[in-house]
Amino acid sequence: MEISLSTILYIVSDFISIAFFHFLVPLFIVFLVILYIILRWVFVVLPYSNLENDYKWIRRELRLLNSLLKDAEQVRKSGSQIDEEAHRRWPTKELKGITARLQETDEEWLKKAKELAEESTNRIANVEQRRGGKGKSFKWIDTTKVKEVKGDIEGHLKTESVSEICGTLEKLRYKIRSLQDRPIDVEQKPISSELQLGSEAALIDSLMKEVNKLIADASNLGLAHEMEKEIQLLHLELIRTFLTDLKGFGLETELEKAWLEEAKEIVGEAQHAIDKQGNQISEVESFKCQNSAKDWKFLMFKTKCQKKLYKEFEQIDGALDILARSIEAYGIELKEEMSSVVGLEEDIHELVSQLISDSEHFSFVSIVGMMGIGKTTLAKKIYEHSDIVEHFPCRAWVSVPQAADCDALSIDVAKQVLGAHGSQEELNGREYWMNKVCDFLKEKRYLVVLDNFKADNACETLKTALPKTNGSRIVLITRYRNVAMQVDPSSKLHQLKLRTKEDSWRLFIQRVHFPSALPQKVEELAKDFVRRCGGLPREILRFGYLMSGTDVNDPELPNVLKKINPDPEPWHEIYEIADKAWSDDLSKTKEWNLRKKISFIKLFPSGYEIPTRRLVALGVAKGLEKSVAEEYLKELIGHNIIQVVERKLNGKVKKCCLPSALKQIFDNSDGNGLSLQDIHHTDTSRPSLPLSYIDDNSFLSFDTREGNKPGELIGNKLRIDIKSFQRLRILDLEHVFRPQLPNNIGNLHDLWYLGLRWTYLESIPSSIGNLTNLQTLDMKHTYIREVPGSIWRLKKLQHLYLNHNYRSKIVHHRSAKPLRNLPIVMRQPRSNSPKNLQTLWGVFIDEVSFLKDQLDKLTSLEKLGLAFQLTSSQEKTLECIVRLNKLKSLELRSIDETGEPQNLYLKSLENLPNLSNLYLFGRLEIPSITSKFPEKLSYLTLSASGLKDDPMPTLGKLPNLKSLSFYSGSYKGIEMVCWEGFPQLLVLKLWKLELLEKLEVKDKAMQNLRELEIRCCNKLEVLTGLKHLKSLQELKLTNMPETFTAIIERKKWQIWNDIALSPMIIKDNW
Repeated sequence: MEISLSTILYIVSDFISIAFFHFLVPLFIVFLVILYIILRWVFVVLPYSNLENDYKWIRRELRLLNSLLKDAEQVRKSGSQIDEEAHRRWPTKELKGITARLQETDEEWLKKAKELAEESTNRIANVEQRRGGKGKSFKWIDTTKVKEVKGDIEGHLKTESVSEICGTLEKLRYKIRSLQDRPIDVEQKPISSELQLGSEAALIDSLMKEVNKLIADASNLGLAHEMEKEIQLLHLELIRTFLTDLKGFGLETELEKAWLEEAKEIVGEAQHAIDKQGNQISEVESFKCQNSAKDWKFLMFKTKCQKKLYKEFEQIDGALDILARSIEAYGIELKEEMSSVVGLEEDIHELVSQLISDSEHFSFVSIVGMMGIGKTTLAKKIYEHSDIVEHFPCRAWVSVPQAADCDALSIDVAKQVLGAHGSQEELNGREYWMNKVCDFLKEKRYLVVLDNFKADNACETLKTALPKTNGSRIVLITRYRNVAMQVDPSSKLHQLKLRTKEDSWRLFIQRVHFPSALPQKVEELAKDFVRRCGGLPREILRFGYLMSGTDVNDPELPNVLKKINPDPEPWHEIYEIADKAWSDDLSKTKEWNLRKKISFIKLFPSGYEIPTRRLVALGVAKGLEKSVAEEYLKELIGHNIIQVVERKLNGKVKKCCLPSALKQIFDNSDGNGLSLQDIHHTDTSRPSLPLSYIDDNSFLSFDTREGNKPGELIGNKLRIDIKSFQRLRILDLEHVFRPQLPNNIGNLHDLWYLGLRWTYLESIPSSIGNLTNLQTLDMKHTYIREVPGSIWRLKKLQHLYLNHNYRSKIVHHRSAKPLRNLPIVMRQPRSNSPKNLQTLWGVFIDEVSFLKDQLDKLTSLEKLGLAFQLTSSQEKTLECIVRLNKLKSLELRSIDETGEPQNLYLKSLENLPNLSNLYLFGRLEIPSITSKFPEKLSYLTLSASGLKDDPMPTLGKLPNLKSLSFYSGSYKGIEMVCWEGFPQLLVLKLWKLELLEKLEVKDKAMQNLRELEIRCCNKLEVLTGLKHLKSLQELKLTNMPETFTAIIERKKWQIWNDIALSPMIIKDNW
């Protein structure tokens, strides 16, 4: 049967109709649904997903911004209090407005920030209300409000001033707190703060372990590579380091508290993501099987796990970015930089070591010092030190009230110790509180700090009540030594001393950043004021605060500085304390001698930097034994009556000073009954000897004026009155320009000290040999080239100082008068050399010097400094030096006629058992000499040595080496590696090592190094292992390439991120 075309068309159309309704329409509907889903995802879900992240971002930023505003307000308030105190002490109109303040632009930024914070808070509150509550998801609401808030905040934070404002606030806060008498009083933080930080750090440690486990589990599934890459985005180590640093600072500001909240949230989110992924891995493991179809499903699920993991970690990484930017922008590095305490580094190290010693016995440790010397600052640094936090699980800080009694002190201690564990029952008495404390502490190691402690009886209750187990400690901060000793006669006293001249200036400029083009007059006046502060930190800091906002180019500033004087109150107190202590001493002889020693110091002009050798010599001239005079000086320094101006490398006092305010108090008191002729004046009625002190047995001049006049006046006085000086024991003319010594100076037969240092004399009379009682002849830093051989008749001579820079030689009977520029011909001395000579310093020896054959006869020598120009065969005569077994200090310089280094022949110095100080200048022909130094060597300086092999492995074996200096040309290698060793090394200096490219410090090397100076090592590029120098306090970079110093400064935070107090970096270019 034939089918017509129409029928076929009908069937096809019917089929198409049926297919359209049964297949195409549903397909079209599916298409529309998919399109709807895609459009909804693109325009609704995705924006609101991002909106949730934006909301979190806004909330975090507002929290940090509000914290910053609170801190700014606190700084303003505290600054005003300091201003009131400053104007009370220095009531001058010129001081108005010179104290440090935020700039107008900063104030404007903060004002806008406050308005923005308030407005943003209100707008976010409205958004939360529309979404139905803070914890609910976003719904169909206008997204522009959230976007606008984020944009406004982001725009405000991106301004260039934000970091500067945060930095300025941090600097001002630190300055203000350092100027407050009791900066820690207002924030007696219970232990809970530290424990909270500790728990957060412990939580991160736990998270790091979870991360490691997660990577290990993933490796079994082939996920390790991808997961490790994503887990690295977490930067959990960054948070851990941040919390460790924050633990060292303490929660002192609102920003720090906000940072802690940020870290908490991120840790929580990371924990959630890791737990979630751990569950997913467990699920994936259950899919593992041998079936190919199931393997395909397993692969799909693994991909799904990775995608989820990426998403989770991307969100957490965003939160970490906020935290990282906050830390940088809000100035934690500035806080760390300002936290360094100039001049207290040694004290911190010593006390921390003492407190965490292995002793399990309970003990008291007392920090003693005058008002404003930094006792509380030191104690706070120790209290927050990471080693202390780790060693003492329980710590409490109590500021003792002025009128403290046993009950009040006990309750204060209990509340601090118990913290959140304490009861709120205020009416309970001392016994109740102390019983609770004992129960709480009986199994714990604790540290209690009692600040501003005065009454020793108030501590008796604590001594009996607190448990004495587990090596617990109580630290007393007090001004009174007798109080500390009465509390516990066996307690360890740590006496804080006045800052040195260098530390005082460093402390000052830490507060005041002068411009490079500082007017010289302003700098001189500032240094003079810092000097008049006598090394007392509080006065230095207050002056620094006043100067920190000053226009140094203001023409009135010099006049203002002249009107400002240090506060005399602390000095009056220290005078009274010292006077009472000496009056209570049973030995009235000792009391008189101490007062007498003060009178000796008073002889020197106000602010005069006194070399201790001059001071001790004057004491001996007045009848004291040398050892007694040195002991009295030490005691005066301990009582803060004397300021140490400068120390030697070995720590001994080089120069000291009587603070000007204290000298004025002594001058006014005049209660010692001593009749001393003090003529510090330039009175025209006595024009002969201005600025001098003269009595029966002492003649001291302090006339440092330029020109010939001072020398002429001295010469006239000595010539005219030589007979009246027959009992003279000390003639000290140091720094007087070319005093004219009379030819008959040898008539001063009782003279035992002749000081001519820095006088630039060119000759001395030959009658010097008649001073038969002379013990010290000091001609250092003079132009004297020939010393009369008659000095060998001085059998009592103990100390002889010459100047090798001018080739000072001891001349003996000449065969003929030498022609100009020809060597002097000398014969053997007719008499034996002085057997008592202990010091021979700065003498020059050449081929015609008789002394080269006489050295081995100077068997009492302890200090020897020689410069010589000898041939190799002649130089062998110096090998007799190794027979001078009493030598403690040795300096050898091998030079040519122009002063340049030449070969230095030394085989071994091992036979000098007492040698502790060694300086070698010249090319070491036997490099192995570095392995033949005596074990007692403590101070070593090498210059122009030309060493080609790295000497550090050998020198590191010296057990007592404390200072090591490599000067120009001492090392010719390109690499220097400090291996394990140098157990006692404190100072390392690398100067002008022109070929050095790499310096590496290995683990366990130089663990006690405090100071590292690198100068003019222009090729040095690689400096590794600095992180191993845990005790480093100062890194000084002098005339180093800018790129090198920039790298060190940029990486400082990374290098020393695990120690409580990173070193101060000092850049010096000249």
